Amino acid sequence: IVYDVSGSMKERITRSIRALRRFIETSHDDDDFFLIGFNDRAKLIEDFTTSGDRVVGQLMFAAPKGSTALYDAAYLGVEKVQQGRHSKRALLIISDGQDNNSRYTYKELRNRVKEADVQIYAIGITDPASDSLAGFGRSVLEEITRMTGGRAFFPNAYNEPELVEICTRIALELRHQYSIGFYPTDATSDAKWHRVNVKITPPKGLGRLS
Repeated sequence: IVYDVSGSMKERITRSIRALRRFIETSHDDDDFFLIGFNDRAKLIEDFTTSGDRVVGQLMFAAPKGSTALYDAAYLGVEKVQQGRHSKRALLIISDGQDNNSRYTYKELRNRVKEADVQIYAIGITDPASDSLAGFGRSVLEEITRMTGGRAFFPNAYNEPELVEICTRIALELRHQYSIGFYPTDATSDAKWHRVNVKITPPKGLGRLS
């Protein structure tokens, strides 16, 4: 979990923590969690643990302040999650604004994500009155999640039921997915990337699948 504790989250942190608790409750008992908090810089707050309560407990003491080093936090999150004991790895990013203080560039983050085999989900918490996630901020979260097979959601900051529903949906989605892999026939090729086309024959009556 990569969590925004910048100054703009001050009025929103209580609602989002309650939603995050729902995400943890809906996850598998053997899942490992870690927590990275970020404002001016990204920092590992809680190392790998199967106790979701420890993660939520750490956030209860967070004092939101400072700017938003989103790219640094996501980069650190990708590096950290790859150290986990499980082969399936996912990152959940919760933020309310676009990056304004990172050392890593968006291009560097994008290249790191592309190589990582980590599924990324993002919850961009928005405020209709002053949406700091407009434009480029939204497109960043949408692109890095889409290229990993995850998704980005943009709920209203003051709609707690919507936040809870999204966290529940992400947790359930992660529990009900399968990975398909392939081995290239030409192992000596210098090609780093392969375009893979998967064709699905749906069960009768299910309609078209994509």
